Amino acid sequence: MISKITESELNVVRQSKSSLYSLLENNKFENQNIPINLNTLIFSEKRVEIEYIRELYLSEDLSKISEEFKQLLTYFYTVTTIFLLTILGFSILMYTSSKHQSQQMYINIGSIICLLLLFYWFLYLINRMRRFIFFSKNFFTLFAILVNTYLIICDDKVLSTLLSLNSQSELLPYTLIFISFTAVMRNVIFDDFIQYLLIVLYSIALFLVFNLTFSDTNLYSKLCECIIVIIFLLYQLIECHINCLRSKIIFWRKFSEEQVESNGANIEKNLTSQFETETEHLIFICEKIKNDIKQASKAIIYKDIKLRLKESISDVMRIKKLIGHGNIGAPVIIENHVKDEEDREFIEQNYREISHSSNGEYHKSTTFINLFDHKSNALFPDYGLQQLSSVLEGIGKNWSFDIWFVQETTGSSIGIVGQYLFAKFNLKKRFKIPEDVLERYLNSLEFHYRDNPYHNACHGADVMHSLMYFVSSTDIQKFLNPIETLACIISGLAHDVGHPGVTSRYLIQTRDPLAIQFNDISVLENMHCAIIYQFLNKAGHNILDKVEVDDWILCRKIIIEMILATDMAKHFEILGRFRTRACTLCDLNLEKTDDKILVLATGLKCADIGHSAKYNDLHQKWSKMVMEEFFKQGDLEKSKKLPVSMYCDRMTTNIPKSQAGFLKNICLPLYDAWAKYHNTEGIAKTLEELRKNIEYWDSSYRNRRSTQPAAADSVASLKAQESYGGSHA
Repeated sequence: MISKITESELNVVRQSKSSLYSLLENNKFENQNIPINLNTLIFSEKRVEIEYIRELYLSEDLSKISEEFKQLLTYFYTVTTIFLLTILGFSILMYTSSKHQSQQMYINIGSIICLLLLFYWFLYLINRMRRFIFFSKNFFTLFAILVNTYLIICDDKVLSTLLSLNSQSELLPYTLIFISFTAVMRNVIFDDFIQYLLIVLYSIALFLVFNLTFSDTNLYSKLCECIIVIIFLLYQLIECHINCLRSKIIFWRKFSEEQVESNGANIEKNLTSQFETETEHLIFICEKIKNDIKQASKAIIYKDIKLRLKESISDVMRIKKLIGHGNIGAPVIIENHVKDEEDREFIEQNYREISHSSNGEYHKSTTFINLFDHKSNALFPDYGLQQLSSVLEGIGKNWSFDIWFVQETTGSSIGIVGQYLFAKFNLKKRFKIPEDVLERYLNSLEFHYRDNPYHNACHGADVMHSLMYFVSSTDIQKFLNPIETLACIISGLAHDVGHPGVTSRYLIQTRDPLAIQFNDISVLENMHCAIIYQFLNKAGHNILDKVEVDDWILCRKIIIEMILATDMAKHFEILGRFRTRACTLCDLNLEKTDDKILVLATGLKCADIGHSAKYNDLHQKWSKMVMEEFFKQGDLEKSKKLPVSMYCDRMTTNIPKSQAGFLKNICLPLYDAWAKYHNTEGIAKTLEELRKNIEYWDSSYRNRRSTQPAAADSVASLKAQESYGGSHA
C-alpha cells in the first residue's frame, strides 16, 4: 500500500509519536533501507539532511517558518518563560521571608534576566532573518545547556555550599524544574537525537559533579536523586532516538515518493528532446495513471473507495517497476507450487534458464581496486617493453590515451594492452594462467582482427582502455570481483574480433553465411562471442581452464551480454533500458549481478563509440577511419547493385553533417545518461569533450556547406586515411 503521508497534513515528527505512528500504520514501512547512519541518525547525503531540516523548520515556499515550528516556538517560549519567572518570583519571596540570602537572590535575578534576554533576542532574529532558522536547533541546544547549568549550580543545596551559607531546610525544587525543562526541550528541537544527546550527557555529568560534591544533603538522598535523574533522562533520550528515527523514515518515504513523482513529471519533458523508447513511454503512462488516480482520490470521501484507489496505485507502481526492470516475462516462481524436491530440481534443470552467479569465494574486499599489482616496474620482465611502462600506465587513467603510439612503436596493440592488464590486475596468478597460454590467446585474438580502416585491433585495444577508464573513474571499481574483472577484459579486447568491415544489415541483405548462421539476429556480435570461445577451445589457448564451474558460467554470461549490447541495431532499446533504471527509477544496485552486468554492458557500449568523446584531434583521426570503412561498404553495395546505405556513398556524403548527426542522435543521449548515473568528474569530462566535438562538426558543416561540395570532404577523408594507413600489424 502507498504511504498515507502523501495526503496527510501532519508534520513528519508529529507522525513519529507512538499513538499516531501506529494509527497511521507507519510501522509497516520500518524495514525499508534508508541512507542513514543508525548511530547518529544523520542522512548519508547532506542534500537529504538539508531537505529534512527545511521540511521541519520552513514553510512550503521556504519564505518563512513552518506552522508546526511556529506552534512549537509558542509553546516552548511560554513554558520556558513561566519556568524562569516562577523561579525568579519564588526566589524573591524566599528572600523577603528571610529564607534566602541576598547573594542567592541576586545570582538568581541576574542569571534569569540574562537567560531571558538571550532567549528573546534569538526569537527576534529568527523572525527577522530566515537564515537563523537553520541554526535554531543549535541555538536551543546551547540555551538548554545554559539553563541546565543555572538550574544545577543555583540549586539551593549546591549554592549554599558554594557561597558558604548556612544549610537551609526550605528549598525550591530545582531538580524537578531541571528534568522537566530537559524533557520539554525535545519538542523545540524536533527530537533531534544528536542535539538531545549533547544536552543529556552534559546535564547528567554536571548534575553528578555538583550534586555529589557540593550538595549538603545526606549521601543516600544524593544517590537516590542522581539515580532518578539519570533514569528519567536516559528514558527521554531513548524515546528521542526512537522518534527521531521514525520521523526520518517517514520523511525518507515522502522524499523518495516526491523524487519519483518529480522524475515522472519530467519524463515527458525529457522525452521531447530525446529518443523515446517503448519502455520509457510505458513508464510515463504508468506515472500519468498514478497521478490521475491521486487527483481523483482527493475528490472522493468514501474510505473504502479511497483504499481501493490506493491499492490501484500500488499495482500501477508494481507494473512500472516490472517494466523498468524488464521482468514482464520473468520466470515463474515454482517453489510455491511444486512441493516435491526432486520434481523441483528436474524443472530447474530442464525448464528454466541456468542460474548465473559466482561461487562466492571472493571476499568483498577482493575487488577491482585491490587487484592492482603495484610493482609497475616489473609488469613486463620478459617482453623487453620496460620503456613503455610509463606510457601504458595511461591505460584506464588518461581518457585520450593514444593507442596508435603503442601500435606504431611495437607493431602490436591487443597483445600489449592485454599483457599489461593481466599483469596489472594479477589475473595470471589468480586464475593460474600459464604465460605461454595467455600469449597464444592474445596473439590469436589480435591476428583475427582484420585489417579494416576502423574495426581493427587498435579499435579493440582503444575500447578496452576506455572501458577501464569508466570502471576506474566510477563506483563500478568497488563492486567488481576478480572473475568479473577478467570477463570485462576479455569482452573489451575481443568485442569486435573478426569484424568484416561491413554492417550486420549488409550481411543480412547479401545473405552472407554469417547472417544465415546466426538467424539475422545480432549477426556480428554473436560472431564475436563465438570466435572468443572457439579460441578458448583450441589447444594451448584456454585462459579459463582453471576457473571454477560457477565462475566460468558467470564469466560467459557477462562476456555475451556485454558484447551483444554493442549491437547498434539495439541501441535505443538498450539505451532506454539503462536510462529507465538509472535516471527514471534510480534503482540500479551494483551489488546485484544483473544490475552490474547492465551497467558494464552500457559501459562497453559507451566505450565502443568512445572516440566521439575524445579530444578533438584524436576524435577526428578515428572519424576519418570510420567514414572510410563506410565508403568501402558503399563501394561494395554499388558493385552488387544494392542501394547504398546512408552516409556510405563517398561521392555524396557530407562528412561534417553525418558526424554531427551521429554524435547528437546516437552518442549524446547515451553519454548524457551515463554521466547522470555516475555523476563523477571523470565521466563529466567525457561528456564535455563530446559536446565540444559536436560543436566542431556543426561549425564545420555551417562553414563548408555553401562553399565546399560534399565530394570534396570525401576526397579529403581519403587523403587523410592514406596518411594514417592500416592499424593492424
